[in-house]
Amino acid sequence: MKLKTITVLMLLFSVLLSGCGEGKFKPDTMSKDDIAIMKIDDKNAKIYYGMKRSEAEKILGNGNKDILIKYDFGVEIMYRVNKENNEETVALISLDEGSKKIYSTIRGIKVGDLKSDVIKSYGEKYPVPTMKIDRDIAYYYDLKLKKFMGQESLANPLSNKDDLYEQIGTDFIFNDNGYVDRIMLYDRHMAIFFQ
Repeated sequence: MKLKTITVLMLLFSVLLSGCGEGKFKPDTMSKDDIAIMKIDDKNAKIYYGMKRSEAEKILGNGNKDILIKYDFGVEIMYRVNKENNEETVALISLDEGSKKIYSTIRGIKVGDLKSDVIKSYGEKYPVPTMKIDRDIAYYYDLKLKKFMGQESLANPLSNKDDLYEQIGTDFIFNDNGYVDRIMLYDRHMAIFFQ
């Protein structure tokens, strides 16, 4: 009886452990939750799409007063003013060399990682070369249509520019040695119109 109880407990424990290793984010999937960064040493310190500026600055400190607000440690953010309450919210996040040991994307990718790390985390099916440079890649996702966007979809004229609010993107710019040099996370309306 005791041996049976121990065996059942061990099986239950192993099932629980196997579920703990699975992350929320899987390759070749994307959601609005991907437009976020976190501190490497404090995974609860997150800056995410739609977050109020006042909340973001509790983590980042104060930034300069420019269109692209620069913060310490290689973080830059563009905020969108909510027309209903005049509150500024995060719409674009950029990480550069200064963020290397401090911040990562919500999937754990940081400046200095290899292209293969990005593809392992974000997927190999849907990367799109950026600015016709095969070295750099981006992932674009249409939240409304629930599908990834390729070069043809991106080139098609829009019937309504407000649709760009529902299209998110992640850009990974690599240096000549194949390491991430800059990361940008955004909705396409902000990336194109800066608003």
